[in-house]
Amino acid sequence: MDYRSSISSEWRRLIDRGVIVQNLLEQLAQTKQQLLGPGSPFELGEVSIAGESYPYFPKAPGNLIELLSTARQQFGPKEFIAWEDQSYTFEDFFAQSDRLAIGLQQLGIAKGDRVAIAMRNRPEWLISAWAIMKVGAILVPINSWGKRDEIIFGFNDAKPKVVILDQARYELVEKDLEPLGISAILVDALPSSHLSHAHAYSELMKMVGSFKEVVIDPDDFALLMYTSGTTSHPKGALSTHRSIVQALWNIQFNSALAAMLSPEKIKSFMTSGLNPTALVTVPFFHVSGLHAQFFFALLTGRKLLIAWKWDVSKIVDLIASEKITQLNGSPAMLQELLAHPKFAEIDRSSLFALGLGGGAASSKLLDDMQEVQKMGMLGIGYGATETNGTGAQVSGDLYLIKPKSAGIISPIAQIKCLSLSGEELTPGESGEICIRSVANMTAYWGNEQATADAMVDTWYHSGDVGYVDQDGFLFIVDRIKEIINKGGEKISALEVEDGLYSHEAVFEAVVFSIPDDKYGEAVMACVAVKPSSAVDEDQLKLFLQAKLANYKIPKIIEIRTTALPRSAAGKLLKREIREEYLNRKVH
Repeated sequence: MDYRSSISSEWRRLIDRGVIVQNLLEQLAQTKQQLLGPGSPFELGEVSIAGESYPYFPKAPGNLIELLSTARQQFGPKEFIAWEDQSYTFEDFFAQSDRLAIGLQQLGIAKGDRVAIAMRNRPEWLISAWAIMKVGAILVPINSWGKRDEIIFGFNDAKPKVVILDQARYELVEKDLEPLGISAILVDALPSSHLSHAHAYSELMKMVGSFKEVVIDPDDFALLMYTSGTTSHPKGALSTHRSIVQALWNIQFNSALAAMLSPEKIKSFMTSGLNPTALVTVPFFHVSGLHAQFFFALLTGRKLLIAWKWDVSKIVDLIASEKITQLNGSPAMLQELLAHPKFAEIDRSSLFALGLGGGAASSKLLDDMQEVQKMGMLGIGYGATETNGTGAQVSGDLYLIKPKSAGIISPIAQIKCLSLSGEELTPGESGEICIRSVANMTAYWGNEQATADAMVDTWYHSGDVGYVDQDGFLFIVDRIKEIINKGGEKISALEVEDGLYSHEAVFEAVVFSIPDDKYGEAVMACVAVKPSSAVDEDQLKLFLQAKLANYKIPKIIEIRTTALPRSAAGKLLKREIREEYLNRKVH
């Protein structure tokens, strides 16, 4: 396929002026060689772990505390966190974390203990996370957007010694904590009837004493992070300090690579006078919020403006009023943002970087993103909780030549695609994506069978279907469980979704299988359309007939005028939508 068919007219003109695909690919090879070569901060070496050799960055520090503590001196007086009417400099952040770390040690928290956080995004989440890691404990972020049963599942599975909660989460689980043997630290005021196991965050911050230094090795565990649970019960991915440090060093490498390949865009931003400011709309209990937002902001000195939740109208207002320079989100979130009527009316010239992750993007979304900011750094990445976000990534000018890809394979990752019989496929052939990396998790916490299923001979089996092309770009085709088998014909749900998104009235779409007496499985779609649209099911089917083979046309297209349900990470909840339909059909 001609790559030019996937990009906007503005970028075609740019390519015609000399940014030619082949030239960029040649520059990519040369720049990677330069960045990964001897003497570079990103010099590539090998490390042996449990008798296995992995590519890694030997110049990266050995633990997270060593890596990220440099922000204390480097960025001290700069503003770091803004939330509602609160503001913290880097100095404020470290001073409060230091006090909390002393309080945790006086509560008996020691190296290797598990300490959970269950609260919505707010400054105390970040302060607590840093204090937990500083004392050598294992950080356990809990899905605080979930209901009581989901939170209790995390407590039962991780068995933390202490959990740090906000008021709303405390009220949900207060009666469960003592039977589970878990102490609570409440960041809001303690209720008058609080139990003996509860401590006030404010009182811990006043404890006197000195911090007892902790020696943290690269192989010490740092994080127990739960998968999103959109397809099954969440599983806790256990990762070492080395894994996360290498993942963050890899993000730095990708940033340096993108900057060197996009000099005009970088110059445009550097001369704008704007303060790098990331609007955080994803939860810190997911890898996109914790690694790519919090950790990376500490590493690079960016300001984090924390949004209470994803409210697209308020997000639009914040972009304009706060001069937001960076926004990352799932395809569903950015699709909703770009389709919002207010977005076209605001001054969005500050929005230099738009990043995608957590799922495949439709062609329409990619086109819309390219029109938002002509000199912006658009990007996309592919990874998982189990890989600490490491897999593939691309942004800037390089992104434009293959905007449907998920990026180029990270230098510390090896990726192969396997057939159903387990054979490794050649470039261009689609199969299950498997990732081997020093950044991979060690295991699923307390779940040997799930670990054995996912980690086969040191390779993480993602459950995603894709391929690597001849230039080293990874492309995502679908989830294995989302390949629809209609009478022996295999249909990609993503391909049908992509066709639906190209209709001007559709702003959200999910496609899945439903039982069918004749074919075994049939295709169904559920779409959210713009409120002003009068499009109906027959019109959408007719529209798709010009784009897809007849057997791929959905048997049913359910149309809604309200947004489809999403997970805390912004992913559309396809399984829940399917189950809702099937339950309605049964009853």
